[in-house]
Amino acid sequence: MRVLFVTELSIYPPLGIMYLSSMLKRNGHYTRLVNMDYINIKNALYEQHFDIVAFSISSVLYWESLRICQKIKREFDVYIIYGGAHPTVSPEMFAYDVIDAVCIGEGEEALLDLVQKLDEGREIKNILNFWLRINGRFYKNSVRPLIKDLDSLPFPDRELIKNDSPNSSDIQPIITSRGCSYGCSFCLQPFYRQLYKDHNCRIRQRSIDNVIAELKYIKENFQARLILFYDSTFNLNPQWVSRFCDRYIKEKINIPFVCQLRIDAISLENIRYLKDAGCRLVGIGIESGNEYVRNVIFKKRISNSQIGRAIEIMKKIKLDFYTNNIIGLPWLPVEYDYQTLRLNIRYKPSFANVNFPQPYPKTELFYIFVKKYNLENNFFMNLLKNNALFVNTRYLFNHKKKKEKRKIENLHHLFPIIIRFPVLLSVVPLLISIPLGKFYLLLFKLITGDFEYRLVSIEKRRVRILIRRLVASSKRILNEIQRASKIHYF
Repeated sequence: MRVLFVTELSIYPPLGIMYLSSMLKRNGHYTRLVNMDYINIKNALYEQHFDIVAFSISSVLYWESLRICQKIKREFDVYIIYGGAHPTVSPEMFAYDVIDAVCIGEGEEALLDLVQKLDEGREIKNILNFWLRINGRFYKNSVRPLIKDLDSLPFPDRELIKNDSPNSSDIQPIITSRGCSYGCSFCLQPFYRQLYKDHNCRIRQRSIDNVIAELKYIKENFQARLILFYDSTFNLNPQWVSRFCDRYIKEKINIPFVCQLRIDAISLENIRYLKDAGCRLVGIGIESGNEYVRNVIFKKRISNSQIGRAIEIMKKIKLDFYTNNIIGLPWLPVEYDYQTLRLNIRYKPSFANVNFPQPYPKTELFYIFVKKYNLENNFFMNLLKNNALFVNTRYLFNHKKKKEKRKIENLHHLFPIIIRFPVLLSVVPLLISIPLGKFYLLLFKLITGDFEYRLVSIEKRRVRILIRRLVASSKRILNEIQRASKIHYF
């Protein structure tokens, strides 16, 4: 069969779709990937015949994808599948006539199962991991066991993104494990553990041989300047990390890489291994400068002293790091966010990534919001269906006064700027009180865009690549100016 994958493309390739594609191709099916835009999808369907259109979406793309899906169904006779994080946690939100199937959980074996049976004209109503609409009736199936041997999977289909994803050759993603043993309240991992509770949901690790083989394939076939490890916590198994780094050096992979580390699992030995192997940057989750917020609300289970110790180790080894932060919990005063700002200034990360809290459905943070404001469980679902959730952050702050909303939004936009120029710290209360939201947003986009540029420009820059980046950055800045001009700020 012929499958057209649809998602929102960025400079970070869609590794999940690449795995699905390679699984289908290994079994004789044809696949293609397009950006989630109606014109792109329409053109692809006119250019080639496709039997299936498979959407991979997050909560952010929910409503837009449904509008596109309705148009496609009116014009083309195709079977439409939804998959991804949001369909997994809330499949009931996709019970529309225009959607034929919703994939829940791990998709490689499930999607292949469905495609094979559709191709052969066999019964599909009992396929595990799928909710299926057949003759107006919805069949709801449970999940199958997780794939135990990750080495059995084919390598991700990197040819799929060769011409369609921005910077597709510069940045090559890879994942060495699946699962997480921690329980952060803003993350879906606790939900996944509950979803697979009858199937021994656990952390699964690829063998070092298998990972090295994929890295060699990347090196031989792509002009990658950066390897991006997608593991949520790369250092879950310190012994695996040290052995992997040793092989990375011995096999002369010689491509710099970036990974995410768990703060309380950082050790001097492993940071030295990572640095020697070619790691150029690591991400760490601080989330909040306030220990109560970090550990009681976000369930991070990391102390300020552990943060200080980990950063001291990285500075000693001279390994650059960036931080992940969350500000703007609507029931807390802005002073809590100042603590997060000051903690980042104290430790001087290469970059500070900052986000508003996103209470995604079925996360513990979602239920905290529901309980905090006596909301119905479907409150956020209704907002999402009406295109209000995740479009911007004002739904978070509807319990605050107008001036407080402005302060929180302005602090978000200025956060990485103030860390880069800490002399501004003393005037933060004044800066965030001024109604310059559009200007601050533009500055925020400029500085985050600069970080992305530096991320993919770690090695020597060739003139051609430099020109391409500058043109792309200019277009992005112009688009942000246009978009900002349409946004109403308090």
